[in-house]
Amino acid sequence: MRRIGGTGSLRAPVMALLAVSTASVGVLMPSGATAAPAAVVPAVGDCLDLPVESLVDRGGWREPVAVPCTQEHTFEVTRVGTLPALTEADDPTDLASEECGALGVWNEVGVNRPMAGVVKEPLRIEARSFAVLGPQPVFVCGAVAVEWSRIGELVVLPLTTAIEDLTAEEREDLRYCSRARGVRRPWTMPATVSCSAEPHWEQSAWVLWTAFYDDDPGRARLRARAQGICGEGARFSLPTSRDWTAGLPWTRCYERNP
Repeated sequence: MRRIGGTGSLRAPVMALLAVSTASVGVLMPSGATAAPAAVVPAVGDCLDLPVESLVDRGGWREPVAVPCTQEHTFEVTRVGTLPALTEADDPTDLASEECGALGVWNEVGVNRPMAGVVKEPLRIEARSFAVLGPQPVFVCGAVAVEWSRIGELVVLPLTTAIEDLTAEEREDLRYCSRARGVRRPWTMPATVSCSAEPHWEQSAWVLWTAFYDDDPGRARLRARAQGICGEGARFSLPTSRDWTAGLPWTRCYERNP
């Protein structure tokens, strides 16, 4: 368990990591409430120290608390906007998620930007979103640092610096490295380890196929091209038809070290 950033050790212990299971976080009025307090809407660039309940409880009202980005925080705001008028059938959490895609969030914090369709040495920064209800509902997009426990549980890693200000050493600590000894498909064992651990698998690159093809060219063609991009000896995942439908068909390249 670690925090990233600040003047202390990159691997200094923290009290707890925040377990999450969904990509969107609802910030809603309590069930049955007839009126809500004026919503405190954060601004782009704010760092929020969101409590566990705000990250996992879709049904409770939680006020986001802005803190200096040099203090421990779990969420960095990248975009704020107005949600459309809601009907009874609308889920504001889902609407917020639709506005907060990973590519946009990564671009705002300066990480994982594809160059000619390839992301080199990607970092464990993921997109998250939540909705704030009130007279005018809004969505809030943001970035979080993550890792995976030994049992494969996704956890949020507190930061003590803005993501764009991460040092080279701090970025190294957020690389995708996992221990998957003897596993033919390393993506099946996501538990995060330090990239200095031996042996380990590292996600050396991601390939976004929409930069190469408008439509799914078929697995045989993707496999041949992925082998050339990922390099000799690398293993790689291939996107499914569902990934193509969603518009984000990725291949992830894995290299074994040593």
